[in-house]
Amino acid sequence: MKKLFLGIFFITASAQSFAVDNEYALTCFQNDTGSRIYFKIYDSAGWSKMDLIASYATYAVWHRYSYANENRSPYLYMQVDTDLTNNAYYQTFQLTRYARPSKECNGAVDYRFQYENGNTNYLRLSAQ
Repeated sequence: MKKLFLGIFFITASAQSFAVDNEYALTCFQNDTGSRIYFKIYDSAGWSKMDLIASYATYAVWHRYSYANENRSPYLYMQVDTDLTNNAYYQTFQLTRYARPSKECNGAVDYRFQYENGNTNYLRLSAQ
């Protein structure tokens, strides 16, 4: 009679963390108005850009960290003309950036442009 050796191997898996590293400081805007909004966005490190956000669109501004989960970034500012008539009323806002794993908003909205009290001549920017 032949002997059959049956070997049983146990594999132990070490606990793995499935947390995603935050690579970006991200700010997401939603334009809830029927107007295109022109603005200047800039940061405390000297970066700046003139741009616009189309009506009912989302816009993202990001800073890539030097290393994962750094959670430090230059201060972010936005200057926007909140008077949609022929007059100009520029307001500057200091904005918060949030640590996120990508530079995509993926449904996240940090700030919303809306008409001021339903008046289509004036804008407001509100934090969410």
